Amino acid sequence: MLGDYLDFLRSYFSAAQPEEQVTPPPTAESLANKDIDDVDSLFRRLRKKTGIYVTAHLLRHSHATNLVRAGWDMSYVQKRLGHSDIQTTINTYVHLLDDDLKAEYQKYLEQRNLNLPSSETRDSHIDSYLSCFGTSDILSPKV
Repeated sequence: MLGDYLDFLRSYFSAAQPEEQVTPPPTAESLANKDIDDVDSLFRRLRKKTGIYVTAHLLRHSHATNLVRAGWDMSYVQKRLGHSDIQTTINTYVHLLDDDLKAEYQKYLEQRNLNLPSSETRDSHIDSYLSCFGTSDILSPKV
C-alpha cells in the first residue's frame, strides 16, 4: 500500500505546475531516514495537498492486515511489528473483513474436497477399516 501511495504522490507532484511544487515526491529511502515528527509532518502536508487521509500508523495497520491476507503466520507478523504480545497484533493491528473469512473458508473447502476420496470410495474404506476390528467392538461403548 505504501508503494501505491508513493506512486500516487509521484504522479501528483509531477503533474503540478512548477510553482506549485514545494517539495519533491518522497522515496521509500527518504522516508526510512526521517524521524517520527518529520514523517507525521510529511503526512499532514500531503493530506492537506491531496485530500487523502493517511498516516504512517495507518499504513502499519494495513501492512499487518496484508501480511495475514498473504498467508503469513500470525507469530511472524507479531515479530515483524515488534510486538511482545501476539494479542496486540491480532486485536489491534489486523483488520480482516467478512469477505476475508469467506475467501479463507472457500479455500479450506476446496482443499478438503481435493483431499477427500469420492463418497463411494470413502464409504468402502470406512467399511473395510471397521471390518478389521469388528464393527460392534468399535461402535459399542466400553464399560
